[in-house]
Amino acid sequence: MNKDQLLGSMKIAVARMEQNLAGLMRDQAHLRHAAQLQQAGKVQRTMGDARQLIKRSLKQHMSA
Repeated sequence: MNKDQLLGSMKIAVARMEQNLAGLMRDQAHLRHAAQLQQAGKVQRTMGDARQLIKRSLKQHMSA
């Protein structure tokens, strides 16, 4: 697991907690912020997945 995957997963977790709290308080601004943060986390985690896949692919081609 690389840094982007870890940080992306953390952002998603924090956004879900924020979303639950905003839902309890019925705060639309915080709900929107939580949704944006969750999307940013998903993007960052996907970038980490891609980086790991590229690194693994390069390692395989170098050893072959």
